[in-house]
Amino acid sequence: MKKLKLITMILIFVCGGQQVSGQQKEFKINLSGSAGDNQLQIAYMAAKLNITGHAGNEIIIKSDVEIKIPEKAKGLQPLSSNGPDNTGIGLHALYENGVAKISGVGKSENNGRITYNIMVPKSINIKIDYKSFNAGDIYIEGLTGEVEINANSSELKLKSVSGPVILHTLNKGIEIEFAQVNQQKPSSISSINGAIEIIMSANTPANFKFNAINGEIYTDLNLKFNEEKNGLQRVGGGLRSKASNAGGGVDIDINAINGNVYLKKAG
Repeated sequence: MKKLKLITMILIFVCGGQQVSGQQKEFKINLSGSAGDNQLQIAYMAAKLNITGHAGNEIIIKSDVEIKIPEKAKGLQPLSSNGPDNTGIGLHALYENGVAKISGVGKSENNGRITYNIMVPKSINIKIDYKSFNAGDIYIEGLTGEVEINANSSELKLKSVSGPVILHTLNKGIEIEFAQVNQQKPSSISSINGAIEIIMSANTPANFKFNAINGEIYTDLNLKFNEEKNGLQRVGGGLRSKASNAGGGVDIDINAINGNVYLKKAG
């Protein structure tokens, strides 16, 4: 049986007495080694996520979620396919071999009305699998590690990130503001039924691959397009196109099916 390693739990009660709605509780996962060599995996959840980077070497999860237990279940632990609630905030957590795994337990967090505020080391790598159609939105800020998100009904908002990023959502849009763009690995950003908005510095070296099926692409970057045989290049309107910025650099694939793409320079 897998053991939970290097995890400590701290419950902070804002209100005294018995548990009531509004109590803030906290759960910590202490990481080993460099944060950049660690990964946070989040799956089997539907709550809203606010993830922000900090200078420490631990994952801190805060929530005021109220865990309601039937009278006959007093003294028992809720179970999920991954294990029991070992956090006190409706989650199962496991950390081993540099990977921290977090998943939901029971019905308490299985809707977009619950919010988890998660602080992580800035350089940690994150992978989120959010397939529930009841899932809440995801907000991420201040990370320099890899971010991979696969979602169905969650809006994705990322601010002050470096990537690389692999972002996909089915029914909502994506907004991402790069502090800088990692030049070591490619990025991919796609949405089926939502708009995509990308903000980056005007001097960011990048090679773009666009694919806009039913939408259009708008930009104020000084892009250089690869010429077709007739010397013309169309952007949007169902055609694939390629362009470079600042002399070219890392590959960034942008795919929008039923929404527009807005590629903007920062500032």
